[in-house]
Amino acid sequence: MSDLTELESGHVFRMRSVHEIFAKLHREKRRFEKAGSNNEGRKDQVDAAVNFAITAWHMIDWVWHRREHELREYFGVSSLREFQDEMRRQCPDLAVCDVIANALKHGGTAHTREDRPEIETVLIAEPVAEGAAGVELDAEVADPKWSLNIRVNGRTEDPHAVFYRVFGFWHKFIQRYCVVEKSS
Repeated sequence: MSDLTELESGHVFRMRSVHEIFAKLHREKRRFEKAGSNNEGRKDQVDAAVNFAITAWHMIDWVWHRREHELREYFGVSSLREFQDEMRRQCPDLAVCDVIANALKHGGTAHTREDRPEIETVLIAEPVAEGAAGVELDAEVADPKWSLNIRVNGRTEDPHAVFYRVFGFWHKFIQRYCVVEKSS
């Protein structure tokens, strides 16, 4: 006999509301901001950036599935795809999250579509220090400082700024349209 108590089954470990997914988005944003710039911190920062993008993009599905009737009426859309398009128009940075989330899902590359900007994620390392004998040290040993950038249609963006704008968009959106959710 097991001493474990099953609290609830489902697909997402007791996350049931848009508000809970928004709280996850906030945690991912904090993880991204707190990750260090050394090699291990870079891995944490990349993980948090990807997780933030996935959560931010999938918030559209959560909102749609809980408020579909009202959103159809308010935005004049007839499908989830049209609602996604509307969300990209209202918050262009969500298109960045769309590409990152779908690239992860589809083996590293998001399918090219007219409604998606050209996105490239970039890791940047400061120059590696030279050893005592003038020999360049291995990046793992030298522990260089790393930073992340996102290129959107050729223009370099700081991911902190992109994620800040996406987070602010969802915060305002939830306040306006998702104050009270229907029970699942």
